[in-house]
Amino acid sequence: QVHAKDPYTFGHIQQVEKLGIMTARELGLNLSGRKKDILSAGLLLHDVGKAALKALFPAEYRRALQVVQEKQCFILDAEREVLGDFDHCRMGAELCLRWNLPSGLRDTILHHHDPGRAKQEKDLTAIVHTADVLARAFGFGFAGDPYVPALEKKAWEMLKLTWDDLEDASRDLQQNLHKV
Repeated sequence: QVHAKDPYTFGHIQQVEKLGIMTARELGLNLSGRKKDILSAGLLLHDVGKAALKALFPAEYRRALQVVQEKQCFILDAEREVLGDFDHCRMGAELCLRWNLPSGLRDTILHHHDPGRAKQEKDLTAIVHTADVLARAFGFGFAGDPYVPALEKKAWEMLKLTWDDLEDASRDLQQNLHKV
């Protein structure tokens, strides 16, 4: 239903999932079993809280989108201004709790904008964060605002990324853009 109502957000989610899997493979992470499941689910569900906020609090979410335009800020900041502490990350984590999904997935969704705060699955949270930033940088879909956040320092450290890694990944993505 997200696609039918919001194809731009769905396009962003799809591309984050593809970029995250590519990133994990490039970094040589073991993608098997439970870890692969949590990574895939985290990549696909990282912004599920946005869909829930739009459905449950439509007037407030429209106001948050207005704040993005008025203040030229990130949607996360606008959500916090309008809804207080209950942003899409927290909403997504609450959904995971209600749906009885693994706590590592809940933690990944809760901290995908600030991977240094993750208590579980830190490497997977860093990958979701990195893929989200890359998808925004490449203009894949619409994440709620037109801005590209910085890649968090903790994500760099957790994934042991260098500028060369980022340049290589960017070059690989540009060469394989048709696959993404």
